[in-house]
Amino acid sequence: MNTHSNLPEHINLIFEKWSQNISKFSQDKQKINYFQKELPMFLKDKAFFLDILEKISKGNSFPDIRRCGLFENETILFINSSRLYSVRIAVYEPGEYTIIHDHSSWGVFGTVFGPLEIIKYQRLDDGSVDHYAKLAETNRILIDPENTDFTLPLDKGIHSIGNPTNQLILTSSVYGNPVRRLFINSFDLKNNKIYPIYPPKIKKKRQAKQAIKIILSGS
Repeated sequence: MNTHSNLPEHINLIFEKWSQNISKFSQDKQKINYFQKELPMFLKDKAFFLDILEKISKGNSFPDIRRCGLFENETILFINSSRLYSVRIAVYEPGEYTIIHDHSSWGVFGTVFGPLEIIKYQRLDDGSVDHYAKLAETNRILIDPENTDFTLPLDKGIHSIGNPTNQLILTSSVYGNPVRRLFINSFDLKNNKIYPIYPPKIKKKRQAKQAIKIILSGS
């Protein structure tokens, strides 16, 4: 079973059900549709999220706030043992938005409380020029705890998400198994630039290898 000893039994049962059902699907669209139906029910469990937030506020070992994703406001709650999906929460301060970015997997996200704004973009260039990307905004939507939205991998899922209100909001997301890419891309809309962003652990390893080369070369 895909369980976590620090999660309540009823949550482990939900995650096990998700694991069993999603393993039957071969297409991302099927997985996204499934979680768009399941996630709103999960988001209604205020007692669970209150318990998680209390654990974080007390500095408990679970959830491990040092084990963040690519964004500092994100905390990982669960990763399926077969890497079929992961479950995360994120807190957004008033007016806080992510950088414009893509993802290495599909994802479905919703809010525990408060509205979440999603700003979506289309890439207009063909990707043939290094470090260059031209984007156009295509859509802005607001979701509340009754609704979800989704993202697709790579150029099909370029977006920025954040909090348009003057009150903190809490979100929860499910992400699928990443494609074979160790980073996400960040987009500079003003200067038409694109930059890779690596997870902290991978970034530090890459930097260490680069520093070793510089020392050994005598530069």
